[in-house]
Amino acid sequence: MVCKKIQSPDPPKFLYKYRAFNLQDNLDHTIALMHGRLYFCHPAKLNDPFEFQSMTKHVFDMNEAIALAHKLQPHLKPELRRDSNEWQSWILNAANAFLAESWRSESLVHEDYSDAQLGVFCASNRPNNVRMWSHYGASHTGICVAIRADLVHQRNAFLEVDYTVEMPVVSMIDCTKSVKAYLRPFLSKSREWLSEEEWRCFSAIGEKDFGTDIVAEVIIGARMKDDQREKLDPILQSLPGHVGIFESVLSKHSYALGLKRIR
Repeated sequence: MVCKKIQSPDPPKFLYKYRAFNLQDNLDHTIALMHGRLYFCHPAKLNDPFEFQSMTKHVFDMNEAIALAHKLQPHLKPELRRDSNEWQSWILNAANAFLAESWRSESLVHEDYSDAQLGVFCASNRPNNVRMWSHYGASHTGICVAIRADLVHQRNAFLEVDYTVEMPVVSMIDCTKSVKAYLRPFLSKSREWLSEEEWRCFSAIGEKDFGTDIVAEVIIGARMKDDQREKLDPILQSLPGHVGIFESVLSKHSYALGLKRIR
């Protein structure tokens, strides 16, 4: 996997995946997650419309444009070579033309994105994030699965998301030299998403089995309904003994969530 080559900080031991547990929806990916099978989704399915956007810079500056023009110079017509009177005029026009096209906003995701291309798995740094439970945990009626990120990291590198004001600048030249530069658009989001404290790993789109050893805990949402719980309990009972089962509970004294162990 390409991102295994990146030198980056190790992830925390545990990362957390919030999921809905809706009886009307397909539960396959949620059930698979509880058994250590991570789903790397199509990037166009992510909920941020700015996902995988970047400012692509094809040429750094005038000096780079001139250097490129010099490389082309031996292949020019005689009247446009350096010793001609027209050289300076031509090279400046060429450099300006390069610079005019050097910046553009690009999306790296399209609806026809091939199944053979890059999929993404996203997880959060905390299990008690009220906004994450509200958004991804179906208003606290879903579940949160604690993943042994350190074990996943041995096979697929977990990389921390960077939250910025501006879109990342990606130099096409840098991308040929650094995998990290290539992945920068995949790891950048607006600061408005800062509370998610997100980490990501990448693989081919689809499900990948890491084994039940990576599943550390399953946390039940504070507002899960009885009919959902009846569906969930047999699944929880089938999990290996090392998997802790908790309930998320609302604090009576502050705007916070706690955990109550039930297994």
